[in-house]
Amino acid sequence: MSSKAEKEAFVSGLGGTSPSEVLAIACALPLLAETLGIWGNGFQSKSRACFFSAVALSFSGVAAVTHPRSYLPAIYSMLFIFWAVAFIRAKSNLRLFEKEKVKQLTRRCAPSPALLTVFRSTMMVYTAISILGVDFHVFPRRLAKTETFGTGLMDLGVGSFVLSGGLTSRSARRSVASNLDRTLRKTIPLLALGLLRLFTLKGIDYQEHTSEYGQHWNFFFTLAAVSLASFFLENNFPRPFLVTPGISGFALFCVYEALLGFVSIRSSNNDDRTTSLEAYVLSPHSGLHPRASLVARNKEGVASLVGFVALHFIGCGLGRWIFRGCERGFWNSTGTSPRNQFIIQLWHAALVSVLFSSVAAHRISRRLCNAAYGCWVTSIFLCVASLLCTLRLVARFSGVACVDSDFLDPAIACINARMLFVFLLANALTGLTNVSIDTMSVAETPALALLLVYGFIVCGTPCAIPSIRS
Repeated sequence: MSSKAEKEAFVSGLGGTSPSEVLAIACALPLLAETLGIWGNGFQSKSRACFFSAVALSFSGVAAVTHPRSYLPAIYSMLFIFWAVAFIRAKSNLRLFEKEKVKQLTRRCAPSPALLTVFRSTMMVYTAISILGVDFHVFPRRLAKTETFGTGLMDLGVGSFVLSGGLTSRSARRSVASNLDRTLRKTIPLLALGLLRLFTLKGIDYQEHTSEYGQHWNFFFTLAAVSLASFFLENNFPRPFLVTPGISGFALFCVYEALLGFVSIRSSNNDDRTTSLEAYVLSPHSGLHPRASLVARNKEGVASLVGFVALHFIGCGLGRWIFRGCERGFWNSTGTSPRNQFIIQLWHAALVSVLFSSVAAHRISRRLCNAAYGCWVTSIFLCVASLLCTLRLVARFSGVACVDSDFLDPAIACINARMLFVFLLANALTGLTNVSIDTMSVAETPALALLLVYGFIVCGTPCAIPSIRS
């Protein structure tokens, strides 16, 4: 077996892990970033704060994805001690505050768009570390992308990107509607990057996992197609997709599930056998449905577009909910208790989505981007957002953070400001590493050292660019 075929087999046919383990890993870095945002206020130099944060994010990220069962308890224990002390202080402070003061504090603890920044940036850090780490034996196979159904940490990557795009879209912020020129300016670079990636991989005969998107399709094409499709729907069906984007996304998922189950695809072998659309998309390269046409060669990427567009609109709905919450007070209308109604609603939504995705865990498929996958990705975001909002409330009541400040870790802010740059840097370094060394023969200790250096470069480089830090 050639080196290319061996590397492709190394990341193929995997079944994933439990949704709870992915959730535990996914929440670790956002909680750490939120804590670093508070500690970062103690640094007089922003450069020192960025350096410390880049080291902490890269070390914790590598530890969480390579040895989650060993290092996650340590990470959560340190965070628990810090926030437990903060909670005790908050509980004592609540007794001292006057009612009007508590009411004012609660309003100022309303969730801010900063939680979207933390979610987007930490998911980027996980994605960057995983795309290189998966080529080493030190990376657990259960966290890599699943072949058909199941949940792995890397399955969260593209879904979190699409959901984040909806969370921060113009529709979510109720800003001026996108026009064609603005949409094309956003889409053309993605198409160019997709073509560049396609020709580069084919040119150097780089290993590819064709069952992920297809033979020619890739991540950049998916983002570009989602952008164009959402623009088309918003302009041709303005009322449902602009007024109630979340409900529209849910309805689109329902239609997509019906198509997956009831649309029949005839065999390409000139016989009368048929299969469902779902079975067709998940069918192997040869057999009943060989990859004869261009669409068939990229059936995974093309078919999953409907699901990703639906996920984008669900993100628009959630983003609108959050941005609307930032504009309003969250004081209980009865005025009887200092509770943040939004955070309670957020926790309820998170628990319901986690329950549903747990029940439908056997149906979660990133390749299809079906409704179960969309619910799973949404549940991850809702859990992270609920935890971050709660911690912000505790931080401000306890006095560890200034009431009037919107604390945000500087490294996280830098990564968020250059998301595409960070992703391209991670891909370039991953390709360079795979071309330079045989990653599958690297022992555990050198692999960890290499991933730590790589993680620090990915997290620290955005902080070193003056235009980002300014």
